[in-house]
Amino acid sequence: MPVNTDVLYLRHRPQTLEDMVGNAEACQLIQSKVDSGKVPHAWLFTGEPGCGKTTLARILSRMLGVSLDSNPYDFYELNAADARGIDTMREIRDRMLTAPIGPCKVFLIDEVQQLTGAAQSSILKILEDTPQHAYFFLCTSVPAKVQKAIRTRCTPVEVRLLTRAELDGLIARVWVAEDRDVALLTDAVLDALYGASEGSPRMALTLLDKCLDLSSAEAIVDEIQRGDSKRAAIELCRILMEPAKSGGGGKAWKAAMDVLKGVDEEPETLRRMVLAYATTVLIGGSRLAPQAYFLIRAFEGHLFDSGRAGLIAACWDVLQSNK
Repeated sequence: MPVNTDVLYLRHRPQTLEDMVGNAEACQLIQSKVDSGKVPHAWLFTGEPGCGKTTLARILSRMLGVSLDSNPYDFYELNAADARGIDTMREIRDRMLTAPIGPCKVFLIDEVQQLTGAAQSSILKILEDTPQHAYFFLCTSVPAKVQKAIRTRCTPVEVRLLTRAELDGLIARVWVAEDRDVALLTDAVLDALYGASEGSPRMALTLLDKCLDLSSAEAIVDEIQRGDSKRAAIELCRILMEPAKSGGGGKAWKAAMDVLKGVDEEPETLRRMVLAYATTVLIGGSRLAPQAYFLIRAFEGHLFDSGRAGLIAACWDVLQSNK
């Protein structure tokens, strides 16, 4: 599958360990296991959304001689948020048992915590009976929701968000590669990018993508901060927390959509703000704690893939449950 060159973060996605920015310890662990010739057959990549878990898993797969580009028959990637049931695990088991065309087969399961309890139990059995030609790379942003027995069967790889210096270096490297004026990367621009992305390289490059054709640092900062996302997130949370105050039903839905129409912010950024707001309410133990818990569950999955559609769907789920 060719790389989508229209999207900045995909265009500059690391293909080797040498390409990675940050996470030196994780890279060293992977390299040492490959160099030893004794690569574990089950790995668990953990870390915040957008920190590089799936990227590192794909790099490891290439180091084993398998990639989606060159050998799609031996590489199987699944987002458990889309297919999370027992039938999916049966398909994986059947695929696992067939011989590879190349040196091995790789199964990469993203957001593994989204698998149902039965599916997690099934994958545990698969990990216990993995043939020599099969490798499993599990990725999760919420390891506590992965069965302990699965976690203990895997070699853990902790992937962290980037430090300010690391993110600044990544932004500069990409900006130069895109043939843009380095003078535009002022401290204010870098401050805005780090503040909005919280150290997530994927989110930072997604934000930067919108700024490539801007000609001043001020315009870039405005683009990153456009829409007053914090105000919008708070207003959205208030509607979702107490739909009746917005008229309930269709009126609450319209109010929520009016908020979203008025803000041009990355859906993942808004999702994190909603989670932070709901978590504060839940910890505070107010009468709205049950609704806050429901919001957390509705917005717990990242929106890097589904984007705005996923954000709207999460709002729909919350408001439909409060009819």
